[in-house]
Amino acid sequence: MEKFEKKVRAATGELGKEKQELAGVVVSARSRRFNYDNSFGFKGLGADSPPIDLESTFWAASCTKLLTTIAAMQILEQGKVTLDEDISRILPEFKDPQILVRVEDGKPTLVPAKNKITLRHLLTHSSGLGYTVMSPNLMAYAEATGQQAKMTAPTVNEKYNWPLLFEPGEDFHYGQSVDWAGQVVERISGMRLGDYLAKYVFAPIGVQQSTFHPSRDPAVESNLVEMLLRATPGDSTLTTTTMFDRKAEWEDMGGEGIYTNPTNYVKVLVSITRNDEKILKKESVEQMFTPQLKDPSHLMKHISALLEPGIIAQLMGALPGETAINWGLGGLLSLEEVPGRRRKGSMSWSGLPNLFWWMDPVSESCGCWATNIIPTGDVKSAAMYKEFEEAVYEELTRSKSSRI
Repeated sequence: MEKFEKKVRAATGELGKEKQELAGVVVSARSRRFNYDNSFGFKGLGADSPPIDLESTFWAASCTKLLTTIAAMQILEQGKVTLDEDISRILPEFKDPQILVRVEDGKPTLVPAKNKITLRHLLTHSSGLGYTVMSPNLMAYAEATGQQAKMTAPTVNEKYNWPLLFEPGEDFHYGQSVDWAGQVVERISGMRLGDYLAKYVFAPIGVQQSTFHPSRDPAVESNLVEMLLRATPGDSTLTTTTMFDRKAEWEDMGGEGIYTNPTNYVKVLVSITRNDEKILKKESVEQMFTPQLKDPSHLMKHISALLEPGIIAQLMGALPGETAINWGLGGLLSLEEVPGRRRKGSMSWSGLPNLFWWMDPVSESCGCWATNIIPTGDVKSAAMYKEFEEAVYEELTRSKSSRI
């Protein structure tokens, strides 16, 4: 790891804050042959900012989606819902969904959806629901109807009450679908999503310092790293920002709300990667790693349409652009081996402030990279994350011990 460590120490300002390109980074990786946890840099930008450490906590944003998917899979195991039933039985908000066809001359055209939304659609982003900021059509709809494309809101319904972009099951658009899957978990279990995760996902594997509400958990709040902004892509300059600060009274949003640290998050990755049945049955995990999209070109088309190289790298986990991909239940699947990195069948995803994770069942390795820099798709972060993953796999090939 020496080469990686030298680069990341320089990038985070440990060798001089005048070159602080990333500020603070925490990484964690596990395999049968190799354990690695480390922290680099500082919790913020100030001259007196304390060093970051393994207890430092981050807003993990879309890394929450994997946790919510696991909770939904547990509900499936209990037979309280199926993957392919009409989800309006549990979410009446989707009893009569409308599809946005176009916005022309300031007038939106909507038509009733023919297909019903299912939990499988929600977990694979094939429901027709999308993030407003990723859809010119939805942005035009918001303007035409006088609505605000909210980046923050207290409830899932207030933040994500938008028409569909296509017939459920017939395309792919990354968005708020998993937030609604979190509502499925809440309404079936009768528990807040955070309470459910704490009892049924975190407790069995010893996860701590993970919550939707840092103000209610001193161990999380006291260790939060600053959120930083890189106003100009590619520039080294960072500033602090309060953007995306969350309020205590907000709902537990299953697609974006968790605060945690990599050494805790990686415990979830280990359990799923090894399929140890501590939180899910073996067949459930196998289903998570099964390609779900009948036409994976829809996924690649959606990612490619975003145009920004940094955002594409973020969503692809810094994989080569030509890598064959599909979507599982929980994240992006790599359908071929990536030389020097993960094996065929690996799953990965990321979080808005440039966090990354991967799970590789073939090599039984997994890892997490965390920093808190916005906007998403930070080129410097993605490049350094790629070096971290490569360093882990290089170390795996050198390691001779049989167990961690």
